[in-house]
Amino acid sequence: MESGLIQKFSPVKQGVVSLLFGVVLILMSRMLTADTMYPFLFAFVAIVAYCITNAFFSLFHDSFARYVWPSWGIFIVLTALLLLFARFISDSSIQEHREFIQMLFSVVIFYVLFSLMMRLMRLLWQFAEADKN
Repeated sequence: MESGLIQKFSPVKQGVVSLLFGVVLILMSRMLTADTMYPFLFAFVAIVAYCITNAFFSLFHDSFARYVWPSWGIFIVLTALLLLFARFISDSSIQEHREFIQMLFSVVIFYVLFSLMMRLMRLLWQFAEADKN
């Protein structure tokens, strides 16, 4: 059932697109306002965009080990890179914005649970297809 769509939008490509999207948003936020909150906010926009698209595309991939495990690794790297870039651009630490620390925890929990829920849906889909009744 693995389609060309999955091959076209692999987790690595999704991560690269999300990274570029986040960098552009962070740079635009810095040009438009001096508030140090916005680079972190837009970093999270790109991270959540990756979470949603990645979990959705996992529905169409047969292998948990070849798709989800690498996706989680890319999520960790993407999150670290975007938050470090936001820190560099804003000249402030995420520690100064306590709400983003809470948001980081929430996004990690959301991503793990959402991706596992999508895999459960995939299993149900496979079970329904295999049912001969």
